[in-house]
Amino acid sequence: MRTAILLLPLALLLSTPATAARLKKMADPDLAALVADPAADEDDRVDAAGLLAERGATGMAGVMVAACQPADAANVCEHVLTAFEGMKGDAAMAQVELVLMTEGLDDSLRHKALTILTDLDRERADVRVPELLREYRSFTSGFAADMVAYLPTRDLDQWRDYTILIATDPDAKRRVRLIALEAAEAFEHPALHDAWLSLLGDEDRRVRARCAENLGGAGLPNAVVRPTLIRVARTDQAGTVRAAALHSLRSYAGPHLLPLLHEAVLNEQHPVAWGRAMELLEPLADPSSIPTLCQLLQRQHKLASEGVIRIIHSMVRIGEPDKLEVTDHDMATALEVLEANASSERVKAEARVAIELLRKPESQRAQAISGWEMLEVHLVDPNEPAPEPFQLGVGLDASGRAVWAQWPGE
Repeated sequence: MRTAILLLPLALLLSTPATAARLKKMADPDLAALVADPAADEDDRVDAAGLLAERGATGMAGVMVAACQPADAANVCEHVLTAFEGMKGDAAMAQVELVLMTEGLDDSLRHKALTILTDLDRERADVRVPELLREYRSFTSGFAADMVAYLPTRDLDQWRDYTILIATDPDAKRRVRLIALEAAEAFEHPALHDAWLSLLGDEDRRVRARCAENLGGAGLPNAVVRPTLIRVARTDQAGTVRAAALHSLRSYAGPHLLPLLHEAVLNEQHPVAWGRAMELLEPLADPSSIPTLCQLLQRQHKLASEGVIRIIHSMVRIGEPDKLEVTDHDMATALEVLEANASSERVKAEARVAIELLRKPESQRAQAISGWEMLEVHLVDPNEPAPEPFQLGVGLDASGRAVWAQWPGE
């Protein structure tokens, strides 16, 4: 019995991991073999990788990388990558590149390899990132997003089509789509409006508002953008998004917007969106707008003074009493009622001036209103044909893998 008791501690001692002192006595090839041995103790393998990094044993990198196999312990591979990061140098970076390209390996490890290369060996990353992005749908959000974000940091213009493809892909992960949008904006991609249009359906109202606002930029295809902005201004649930769409419609203005604007100034509850609609209605209003403007004056007690004055100015701009006949009488009556009932002295004064101006010849009225501030709009033809869509050099095959019509540089 005593023999068995004495043997037990010895057995435990023999089965324990190698001590730090013993590891330090081992030669580099032996340490590298230990790191690569999946049957060895995990702690020993990790410690061995750290020792090799301390020694700067870059010649052992090719052996150590065997620890980064899909079936091996992820913890060991993570420490091996840390060791390579400390070693630096071409030999170590070549093994990091190998880990990055290892299919089936946990994305977190490949992501770490990507981070190391983008920090220490960007020439390798420049080659490998676009190749990996072919599989962007299958990667975790962080891994795919960091690859997309890398493209503009290196001015890799030949790969910019990836950004539009991913930003407009409804099956891509949301975070990846948003990072792709930012990358496309950094590249100033000619098809950027496609990404903005696509993300008008995003769940985040801030993203929708940003895209709607950006669609007000000059040079975008009116026949493609305008109908979407009109729809968003009418139907989006968020007032900030409707406001952004109405603001952007200044770049696609014309009488065709009047039904939308009449509807918005009568029904819009969001104060900023209402202000955007009224601001746009001012330069576009015509005789068809008078019934709407008269209805608004009947609600003057619910509006800020600035809003009421905008309505008054719009009425004066329409003017032309000799052509408006009965409609003009309705407008003049509405202004007289406003002057009598308004609580603001400024509004009363503006109504009185408006009544007088409507009685004057058009030339005098035009001179009087020439100094009034008004939004500048860009008039467009609503029947303008849509331009040919931008042809991306990259698309998706039946399996959802990105494929290029011609690989850039070929």
